[in-house]
Amino acid sequence: KTKNDEASRRSPGTAKKTTCGHHRCIHQLGYPPLSILAFPTIQCAAPRPSLFSISIVAMASICTNFPYDVHSEPTEDWTIEQVLQWCLLQSFDKTNTKRDELIAALNEQLGKGKTEIWSTHEKELSAVTQNKDDSNDAGDDQENRVPNVTSPGNVSGGTKEINHETTKEQKIDSVKVDLMDGPYAGNSFVLKPRARQICYVGRSAGKKFRDKGMSLPKDPEVSTTHGKFEMKAGKIFFVDMGSTNGTLCNGQEIQPDVPLELTEGMILQIGAAKCMISLGYN
Repeated sequence: KTKNDEASRRSPGTAKKTTCGHHRCIHQLGYPPLSILAFPTIQCAAPRPSLFSISIVAMASICTNFPYDVHSEPTEDWTIEQVLQWCLLQSFDKTNTKRDELIAALNEQLGKGKTEIWSTHEKELSAVTQNKDDSNDAGDDQENRVPNVTSPGNVSGGTKEINHETTKEQKIDSVKVDLMDGPYAGNSFVLKPRARQICYVGRSAGKKFRDKGMSLPKDPEVSTTHGKFEMKAGKIFFVDMGSTNGTLCNGQEIQPDVPLELTEGMILQIGAAKCMISLGYN
């Protein structure tokens, strides 16, 4: 402590005049150095610069030799320079806190916006699909029912022979899916995908799954929208739509979103069920 500081303590009403090293300011201090926090009596002849006008590098260099941190509390031993450095650190801390709050608020708004956009998109897509389903002929509602299977005792002449030459000339009209195990073991689905009519497979119990696809709500290993059967260029394909557990073909996992051409006798693993594929011709 200097003699001037001691004199100030003995005579609180006596003012001392000092010149700031950075600005030409007249500091009228009638109290110890720490008192400027509670009693700001500094009067500056020149206007004080804005903190935002100082570059980040310059601000960092100001506090390089500051022996304390932003969480420290000033004491009477601090110099005026240290108090100003501490005030600057406090300003930095408040600015960073406000910045983080603004970033968090903007990210929250962005997340809500994405959710609203996707929700609206799904509603519109569902409405379009529903309209397409309703526009189909009423007779198509019976297409996916399992046909009556003739018992082996009613078949005369033994095994039925297939005319391969006729089959080659005919066009693929449908695909029969026989579930050999899992919760739906013994069930069969006859699907008739068309160019503008997709047959969906999944755990969903929605209309498009029940009426023209495969609804498997009791199989927990099947995704809500697991895959789809579609027809392209007179051929029927199966596409895994990014399901959680994937789809196997003859024991090998197929690529998601890549159409797999179906052939007679092919085995697909969909959820817990092994599905045998049989092609139908018109």
